[in-house]
Amino acid sequence: MLLLALNQIHHKRTFASAPDAIWEIRSVDTMKTSRDMARAELFNSAYDTQIEKQVKIIKGLGANYVAIGTPYDNEFLPYLMRWVKIARDNDLNVWYRGSFSGYEGWFEYPKSMSPDQLLVNTEKFIQENPDLFEDGDIFDPCPECENGGHWPQPEKDKNYEAFLIKKHQVLADSFAEIDKDVIYNLNSIIGGRAKEVVTKKTINGLGNNIALDHYAPSVSSYSDYIDHFRNLDSQVVFSEFGAPIPDMHGSMSEDEQAEFVRQVFDEMYSQKDIVRGVNYWVLNVGTTSLVNNDLSERKAAQVVQNYFIPGIINGVVKNTAGDNLNDIRIETKDGKNLVHTNESGFYQIVIPAGKVDLIVSSPDFNSKTFNTELKNNQEISENFILEPVKKDFIYDLRLRFRRFFN
Repeated sequence: MLLLALNQIHHKRTFASAPDAIWEIRSVDTMKTSRDMARAELFNSAYDTQIEKQVKIIKGLGANYVAIGTPYDNEFLPYLMRWVKIARDNDLNVWYRGSFSGYEGWFEYPKSMSPDQLLVNTEKFIQENPDLFEDGDIFDPCPECENGGHWPQPEKDKNYEAFLIKKHQVLADSFAEIDKDVIYNLNSIIGGRAKEVVTKKTINGLGNNIALDHYAPSVSSYSDYIDHFRNLDSQVVFSEFGAPIPDMHGSMSEDEQAEFVRQVFDEMYSQKDIVRGVNYWVLNVGTTSLVNNDLSERKAAQVVQNYFIPGIINGVVKNTAGDNLNDIRIETKDGKNLVHTNESGFYQIVIPAGKVDLIVSSPDFNSKTFNTELKNNQEISENFILEPVKKDFIYDLRLRFRRFFN
C-alpha cells in the first residue's frame, strides 16, 4: 500500500497551549501549488525540493498547520503523500482542504458527484488511508461545499443545513473508526453564505464552531462577522483570508498589503476569545501571496509572523509594602489585550511582536506604564511596584518596618 511509507513518521501532535500563542490554529494555505499543480508535478519527484522550500517558509512563519489542497482522488494520492510527508518532517500538522475532483469538475473530471456520493467517497478515503492522518490534523471533505451547485443561494435551504449535519456525523464516525483524533468540524463555508443561512441550531450541531472563507474590502466586515457568530455562541476560524483580491481591494503595494493584513489580523487578535485561528491564503502564486516568485518574503509575511510567533511579557505586581497584588489589570494601551494578576501577583500576557505599551492599573493604586519593542518568541520579565492611592496608619507602619529591615 502506498501509505506504508507514512507509518514511520506517525506521532501525536497537539495545539500550542494558550500561554504560548494567540491562536491555537495558525495555518498558511498552499492551494496554488498543492492543488493546481497536482497533475503537472504528479510524477516529478524533483519538485519535492520546491515543496520542501515552501513548507519550511510556512514553518518559519510560526504556523503549526500547512493547508494542503490536493484532491482526494486515487490519481493524486502519491502527490498528496509527498506533501504530507514533508509537512511531518517539518513538524507541522496538516489541514486537508482538498475534495474529489468530480464534485466541482477539477482537472477535467465530469462534475457529476452528488453530495451523498461525496460523503460515501469521503468515508472510504478515510478508512482506506488511516496512516495519512495524525492526531490534531484538520480534515475538510469539500471546502465551500455550497459551490457544488446543489443548493439554491443565498436563500435558506433546509437540505443544505441537513447536509452540513450529515457530513459532520460521517466524519465523526469515520475518524472514530480509524482511532484518530482529527478535527472534523471546521469545514469551511463562504462567509456571506454562512452568515445568511446557517442557523444557531446548525451551529450547535457542528459543535459550536464555524469556519469562514471570507474576503472583504474593509476591516469592519471581519468584526461584523465575528460579532454575528458570537451571538450564535459559536467559535470562529477564518479558514481563508488573504489580500489583495483585485476585484475587491484593487491593486495594493507591498506596504499596503502588509498594512491591510495587519489590520485584519489585529481585529482577529482583539477578539481572540472567539477567534480560534486563521488560515492565510496563500503562500505563493497569486495576488495575496506572502512570498515573491523566487520565494523571497514580502512585507506581509513579517506581519503574519508577528502574530503567529508573538512575544510574552510576564512578572509579579506588588505594593510598596511588598505584598503580592491580586486582580490587577495588565492591558495593552490599545485595549485589545487584558489579563489580571493571580493570587500570587503573577501575570502573563501574549502580544504580537512589535511595539508594546502596557498599562498596569487598579482603582486602589496609582497606575504605571511600560513600553518596549517585543521580538518574535521573546519573553520579557517585568515586575511592578504600585503605590496605594490611600494609606492608613497600619500601612505606613508596615512601610517603616520594611525600610528599616531593608
